[in-house]
Amino acid sequence: YVCSGADGSTVILQQEGPRLFLTERVSSDALVVTQSPDVSVQEGETGNITCCWKGAERVGIKWLKNQTLIENKTVINQSTGSKNEQKNKCSVLIIENMTTGDSGRYICKVSMEIPVLKEVEGKGTTITVIARENITKSTLEGLCNVTSNLQRSSCVFGLFAVIL
Repeated sequence: YVCSGADGSTVILQQEGPRLFLTERVSSDALVVTQSPDVSVQEGETGNITCCWKGAERVGIKWLKNQTLIENKTVINQSTGSKNEQKNKCSVLIIENMTTGDSGRYICKVSMEIPVLKEVEGKGTTITVIARENITKSTLEGLCNVTSNLQRSSCVFGLFAVIL
């Protein structure tokens, strides 16, 4: 049997013979976790992704990259609204000066201990880091006319002047 509790929760009862037993009680403010959509970032830029949840005030947040733990923290939110007001709370993972090695699937896991121990993970966010073209001095020297008697030479590529 599934019934609604007076506090808005869902109560699941199981019948064994003439008796009913409470088998599960699901709170109306169940823990729900969402993550930002997939993103592409240019190498060297700062990337950030969000993990938002509702249904808990004190939570543990774990960020995993390709199933490896990279950040672990506890977040305590003090409720300022009414008990029935369910606002999303969010954590932001910021990665500065991103490299192609930062590309991967990032998953946020949110856990709560009260009223019961529960862990819910987001669907994940894939970050793709796009490499910048790496032009070295030797590459430019091969393209420029370098005069051996000059210590500095210059050449022009389209609109860019390069001084060697």
